[in-house]
Amino acid sequence: MGTALAAGKITVLNAKTIITDSLVTNTTKTIRVKVTDDAGNPLIRKSGTVDGTTVGATNVSYTTLSDGTFTFTMTPTSLGTVNMIYAGHMVGSIPVISAYTQNPRLGGMAKDNITLAVDIAKRGWAQGTPNVILTRDDQFSDVLAAAPLYKKLDAPILMTDSAKLDDQTLAEIRDLHAQNIYIVGGTAAISQDI
Repeated sequence: MGTALAAGKITVLNAKTIITDSLVTNTTKTIRVKVTDDAGNPLIRKSGTVDGTTVGATNVSYTTLSDGTFTFTMTPTSLGTVNMIYAGHMVGSIPVISAYTQNPRLGGMAKDNITLAVDIAKRGWAQGTPNVILTRDDQFSDVLAAAPLYKKLDAPILMTDSAKLDDQTLAEIRDLHAQNIYIVGGTAAISQDI
């Protein structure tokens, strides 16, 4: 038995993917992917797999076209990542995002009504606001009664304890450089001392 000798060049491809979109939970979406080598050259007529098992979808087989691209359609049912597999290696991934993302709630971290009112005033009015409306913090009916005045004057509604002016409220009045303070509820709601 003889020995055979072969000589040649072995090229190892480090494939990567170019993906410009994401998947959304419980939404059917078609995604276009481009598979290239390290130099950015398209990998033509190459086969692989899109692994959707971690997001509640199935695997999808692909073969790239003459420009190195392929498309697939998937409906993921959970958050996670879909992986592109080529030659047994992960060459890219697509995040699966939630269909709805809630924005941070205005005043969501406020510990009480006074802090909430100050947070709203800080985000809605700038320095030089001439008018401020002041109500007590424990009677929501006074705040509701002040709503038409707020609209007419374009003024923030701030709150305080009925016996003593709250330090946060006083600081916001000063920050706004308010010239007029409209008190809602009379001395029964806001003491004469304030």
